[in-house]
Amino acid sequence: MFQNVSSLDFEKLRTEFNITDEAIQSSEFSKDDLSTIYLDYKQRYSDLLALKTKFLEKYIVAADNLHIHSYNGRVKDPYHLIEKIVRKRHTHDKKYADMTVADYYKYITDLIGCRILLVYKESWKEVHDYLVSVFPNNPINYIDDERYAASYDGISADIKSPFMAECPVVYTREGDNEDIYIKAKDVIIKRPGYYRSVHYIVRYGEYYIEIQVRTLFEEAWGEVDHERLYPLYKDNQNLVDFSAILNRTAGLGDELSTYFKNRVGRPTPSGGGPLLDVPIRYGATSPLPSLEDYSCNASSEPIDLGVPEVHAEQATPKTALDMLIYDNPNNDKEE
Repeated sequence: MFQNVSSLDFEKLRTEFNITDEAIQSSEFSKDDLSTIYLDYKQRYSDLLALKTKFLEKYIVAADNLHIHSYNGRVKDPYHLIEKIVRKRHTHDKKYADMTVADYYKYITDLIGCRILLVYKESWKEVHDYLVSVFPNNPINYIDDERYAASYDGISADIKSPFMAECPVVYTREGDNEDIYIKAKDVIIKRPGYYRSVHYIVRYGEYYIEIQVRTLFEEAWGEVDHERLYPLYKDNQNLVDFSAILNRTAGLGDELSTYFKNRVGRPTPSGGGPLLDVPIRYGATSPLPSLEDYSCNASSEPIDLGVPEVHAEQATPKTALDMLIYDNPNNDKEE
């Protein structure tokens, strides 16, 4: 929760959010304008929190049949809102050109954010099909980028149920496997060069909600990048390069996870259903099961995973990768 202060602290904007007086002047909003937005948003904040909780409970918690790892939600902090408005207008983003002090909330599509995390990237299609089934994805209802506030006002009186306000956008890196997204057809694929996630913008009552769907590896990179780089230090090339390396590592993690899922499979507890993506937590009243409690298949024959046999003393992460890449536990590459 943000600190309950009565006025906008411009020194905090300078020191914590890298917002200069020049950027404020370039935004064409005065300090009084920004203070007015800040105070109005604080009055709306409790309603936004209630709307976020209602949305999660009705549409995400209720979808307990989806194979997701976890989810969370948040309402944008007032200082992050002011920083975004100044930054977007300072950089002359055309979307925000006609924004006024009175209608700022009609332009910001992530005042409420929801994030759905997956273990495997392939689970996205199932989540996507669910989202477009509960939030109609009709282009006639999309936000008009040339008439942002007008399209907001024009549709609010006609449609009461939540709906997709923009076409879902898939952000990938060059070289990513995009087959699952291409098959969906009702999405736009963009390649910003560093970012992976799928974004949905839903109109819910008076506000927009941004839903992000990504894997755990993508989330780990995104949290580090957003905390240390975006949006305050995007002009620092060293940080950008480090973030790109971490992003590629996260992508490799997703690919290896898919390999494990498709090549090795998962054991099934005897007498029970399939294992969940979320690990079972054992405690004092639930002891760890023995190996005899699990069976990978009905046969007593060993499973052939298609990799050469390796002795115990060779079983290290390096030898495992050597076997996977070179089919050779000693990494004796042919010249």
